[in-house]
Amino acid sequence: MTTPADQPMTNTELMKLVRILKLRTGVAKGDIDAVAAARKAHVEDQLAREFSAADERWKRIIADAQRHVDEAHEQIDKMMEAAGVPQQFRPRLHLGWSTRGENGDPQRRAELRKVAYTRIEADAQAAKASILRAQAENEADLLSGGITSAEGNARLAALPTPEQLIPSVSLRELESARIELHNHLTNQSYAARHELEGYYDKLGYAGGVKPDRDSPYELL
Repeated sequence: MTTPADQPMTNTELMKLVRILKLRTGVAKGDIDAVAAARKAHVEDQLAREFSAADERWKRIIADAQRHVDEAHEQIDKMMEAAGVPQQFRPRLHLGWSTRGENGDPQRRAELRKVAYTRIEADAQAAKASILRAQAENEADLLSGGITSAEGNARLAALPTPEQLIPSVSLRELESARIELHNHLTNQSYAARHELEGYYDKLGYAGGVKPDRDSPYELL
């Protein structure tokens, strides 16, 4: 017989709920790596995304731009003809299209990928800790007794999921994080250089006298 929802659960029911809690925690822990991998795959999709010039959304705009470029080139060609410049030496005007913008730069993609993977892996570690903490807290409360059936089921329903604990990452967020990291490292470099300058001043290298090339000061 099941205990009414507003009545304290029996020991048998409590132990059953604890077992369910442990099973769900184990499943959630196992899903964390899969969710983290899916988040990384989403980042790769964003980094690899390309936009075709033939896309219907802007195909007409590009065609109009090409027409203006052709007209401008024709005028320039007439000027070159009047100036007596041979055809093979005349400048040419072209319309360009970048399918990926700044993401066409492999170095930039590598930087964004590193920022993204670092964040996702940190979120995954935090997710594992959060899930284990939720298990411990709920298990302690359940075993202390006095929990009603409704409260126990509500606790199971409120357990955090890996999808909630490891949010998706957008390129906009990555770019902001990349700039923040770059600024942080730059400030650290300036601080280290200032500290070394003070150190060498104390050693008598002031007044235009520099340390030798092998000194760490010269490497900054």
